Amino acid sequence: MTRSNGRKSRRRGAGEGSIGSYETKGGRRYRALWHEPIDIDDPDAGKRLASKGGFVEQKEAISYLRRVLTDLDEGKLTRSKETTFGEFAATWLDGFRGAATTKAGYRRLLRLHVLPTLGPVPLKAIRPTTLASLYQRLEDGTAAVEDGDEQPREPIGPNTVRKCHTLIGAILQAAVDDNLLATNSARYRRANPPTAREVRSAKPEITPWRAEELRLFLNWVVDEEIDPLRYAWVVAAHTGVRRGELLGLRWGDIDLVAGSISVRRSRVQVREKGQVTRDVESVPKSAGGHAGTHPIDIDDAAVAALRAQLRLMSYLDPRLVARDKPVFVGADGKMFVSDQVTKRFGAAVRRYNEQASAPEQIPLIRLHDLRHTHATLLLEAGVHPKVVQERLGHSTIAITMDLYSHVLPTTQRAAADAFGRLSQAPEA
Repeated sequence: MTRSNGRKSRRRGAGEGSIGSYETKGGRRYRALWHEPIDIDDPDAGKRLASKGGFVEQKEAISYLRRVLTDLDEGKLTRSKETTFGEFAATWLDGFRGAATTKAGYRRLLRLHVLPTLGPVPLKAIRPTTLASLYQRLEDGTAAVEDGDEQPREPIGPNTVRKCHTLIGAILQAAVDDNLLATNSARYRRANPPTAREVRSAKPEITPWRAEELRLFLNWVVDEEIDPLRYAWVVAAHTGVRRGELLGLRWGDIDLVAGSISVRRSRVQVREKGQVTRDVESVPKSAGGHAGTHPIDIDDAAVAALRAQLRLMSYLDPRLVARDKPVFVGADGKMFVSDQVTKRFGAAVRRYNEQASAPEQIPLIRLHDLRHTHATLLLEAGVHPKVVQERLGHSTIAITMDLYSHVLPTTQRAAADAFGRLSQAPEA
């Protein structure tokens, strides 16, 4: 067999070049795979598997593979064609299967903090010391910025740097699995990412309301008819659900007779550069990343708030209370945007303080702090941390204990006093 240029075609060994496919949320993608010299200056070093993915059409991958194999045949492979971290990270992200918010978060971390430094670096040139230098520069605010960004870089905290480290480690491990790397540099101690203790110490303190402050606000807000989310604040405070879980509630998830709700989905906001910000439904964190249900028992106050919301929606339009309809929507039946809900909560707290006397004014907290308030008040009331963990939907009790360690001195004192009473000798 001859090619059109008259040169004899070389028969390649099995496995030297092939096309693979994989599924993404955007549809099927194709990947070209081939074997190339590990070191072009050392023929005895053997070969490694190389790849390039992200092709929408199979014929595009085939065309690309043919060009690569031709270059290999003609000795045109140079070090400039080694796969860079940026190229492989794009392929890895294309094939990532996970929540849209997680993928958007990974893309943002890469774009802002990782790719400006590591993007053009060949995979096999990344060493543990390369990563250690990047992490230090990110914390110092001296790392490279993305192209076109003329603003000076701000230092980022240990928590974000550690997230970058985890993401880099996952990408490098995928490169190891694809035989592009022998080892994962992120797994070496010399990479020196921020420790878990450093992350914890840098976190801002949780600022929950005291029981009296919560009572003052909720008693006031249920009569605040201009607030379309007044009953949502009551449910959030009495269940500890996250914002996305609150917005994801449907009437079919609620049993007002039994006094329980089932968290089955979360409505969260996805932001990506160059795209319109949008809300999407995903599996809630409380389900551990898997489809499932997180049941929560609710008290009389939460039941009363949900009954009031049911009456309100029924009055506006009976169709709004069908089992598949969201519980908390506007008077027009449209869902609230996630960020809009956060802003509305802040506005409600400010309105309360404007009408309250000085002794009854309360701290301005975030919507998420209602969740912290729920957990803190339960722990202070002596509820077992395991029960609090189950209500919050934390995957482990360690997360609960770590987040609410500020409550432990109070509970420790109560425990000491209780033991003291038990150990006292009875009076004669």
